[in-house]
Amino acid sequence: MNSDETEDQLGEQRDTEEQSSEVKTEHRDEEQSSEVKTEQDDTVCQGCDVQTTLNALGFCNTCSDKLDRDLMRLRNWEHTTLGADLEVGERENQRRDIISQYGKELELILPKRNSSQRKKRPKRK
Repeated sequence: MNSDETEDQLGEQRDTEEQSSEVKTEHRDEEQSSEVKTEQDDTVCQGCDVQTTLNALGFCNTCSDKLDRDLMRLRNWEHTTLGADLEVGERENQRRDIISQYGKELELILPKRNSSQRKKRPKRK
């Protein structure tokens, strides 16, 4: 090989590397823009549809507190952050305090419908 051929090969190699880095940069830009879109979508609270900082369940602090109180009202102790570590007597006391302070109605969880509340479908002919 002579020096001209070596320089040509080096030049081609540089061109290939530059094109490769351009493609990588474009791909990286696309990933970042998709991450931004995902972050914006993930910041909307599942309970109140307000865009804010969320916990692992997808709720803002206010809705997370409402969920905990609802679970305490339903005596679902294992799934609350308030009642999971309390003893049985303390759980009931905490539940009574929540009901006296916030009322007995559920704030975030939809109540179960009774079978009598379900709409009856007309019979098919």
